Amino acid sequence: GSAPTLLFIGRWSEHKGQLELVRMMNVLRELSREPVRLIVAGSVASPSYFKQVNAEIRNLRLEDKVLVFETLADEDVYALYRIADLYISLSQHEGFGMPLVEAMAFDIPVIAFAAGAIPSTLGTGGLLLKTRDSEYVAASAHLILQEPWLRTQIVHAQRRELQRFERKALITSLQTFLCELGL
Repeated sequence: GSAPTLLFIGRWSEHKGQLELVRMMNVLRELSREPVRLIVAGSVASPSYFKQVNAEIRNLRLEDKVLVFETLADEDVYALYRIADLYISLSQHEGFGMPLVEAMAFDIPVIAFAAGAIPSTLGTGGLLLKTRDSEYVAASAHLILQEPWLRTQIVHAQRRELQRFERKALITSLQTFLCELGL
C-alpha cells in the first residue's frame, strides 16, 4: 500500500508548530520500517516562518517525506482528510480547533499537544500529548500507525465525542446555558 500519511491543517504561523512537526518527522523516519509522509497545509500567515519551515525540510533532507500546501479549496482539504492515517497537531495555543473535529468526523485518529481549548475539543477522543518533544511525539505517532487495536480504540472514542457537536446536543447545551443565565 501507500505510505502512511500524517496530516496537519492550519495557517502557517510560529505557534501552530509546523517546524516541530518537520523535526518530529526526522525522528519518525528513523523509527518506522516503512515509508511515512507528512502533509502540512494552510494559508501563509507568516511568510518568514513558511520559509524557515521549508528550509528545515531541505536541511533535514525530508523533501520526499513532507508535502507542503498553501491555501487549498475545501474539496482539496477534504481529499487530504480522506487519505490521512493520522491527524497531528503541535499547536501551542488553540481556540476551538475545527480541523481536529473535521479529522474526527473522517475517522482519523487525532494526536494533539494539550494546549488551549484542545483538551475540551477532543474530550476523551484522540490522544493528548503533554510535550512537543520530537522523540515523544514520533514514538506516539509510530505506536498508533503500528497498532490497529489502538487506532480502533481512538476512533471509537472520537465517534462518541462527536455526538457533543450534533445539532440536537448543541441546542440542548445552549438552552441549559440560557436557563443558567436566567434568560
